[in-house]
Amino acid sequence: MYVRMLNFQTAAGNKAEALEIMDTMIPVINSQKGCRDCMFIMHDEDGRYALLVMWETKENADAAAGVIGSRILPALNKISKNPVSPLLYEVYRPKSLALKN
Repeated sequence: MYVRMLNFQTAAGNKAEALEIMDTMIPVINSQKGCRDCMFIMHDEDGRYALLVMWETKENADAAAGVIGSRILPALNKISKNPVSPLLYEVYRPKSLALKN
């Protein structure tokens, strides 16, 4: 499994704009092949947010990046203090835990 993370910080008062972007984009993300889950996490006190998307394979994540990135990155960069740089993480699970899933 892979996780793509978009981590960003907004100026104060931009939570509503971030939620509007997520309301539009999360259904699009969830409809992509190989998407296992998608969640938006918030730390309102300092305007820090992250979008986490779990993918079955790296190929699924890379294929979806072309569809999603061109839409979400410009929107997030308008409200973010710094340019948003998505990162793709490979998920490691010990073999003893993999048997439970």
